[in-house]
Amino acid sequence: MRAKFIHINEDLLGVISNPWYSNGNRSIRKFEVFKNPRSIKRMGESLRAISDKEGNLYVVDDNGEWLIHGRIRDWLEDKKFIKPCTMNIAEDGVRWQRLDDTDDFYLAESYSEMDVMNYKLIFKKLTEKVKQKNPQYNFILQSIVDYYINLGSKKLELDF
Repeated sequence: MRAKFIHINEDLLGVISNPWYSNGNRSIRKFEVFKNPRSIKRMGESLRAISDKEGNLYVVDDNGEWLIHGRIRDWLEDKKFIKPCTMNIAEDGVRWQRLDDTDDFYLAESYSEMDVMNYKLIFKKLTEKVKQKNPQYNFILQSIVDYYINLGSKKLELDF
């Protein structure tokens, strides 16, 4: 956990403990969860986040170890930070992934280009809310997978 060794003046909600397997060995990895952090500069690259319908941004410093959004969501629900999943994007919020070590958040890899097109008005509304509470970040309505496929081309980003 990188964040515990630096001064971060943020709202630390807690720690997700997650089993990790490597070369047949099991260990427990711990990932810190922050709400609306002022900065992510000292957190791991490609971190994951979830925003809720109120515009709160829950960021997990996973140090590039790929903690999946489903596990993050489960933890947030268990701790009563967000409401249980309804399978309705407008109610359940948006999954985000940081682009490398930038302040740019793209839609998570689990969203296809078709998802982005089908839910563009909902994504736009939810993104406006998260931008109001977290103006220091750029929220790009394009799947991070599409970004990498197109080497950063904005041609797949929907024009809102």
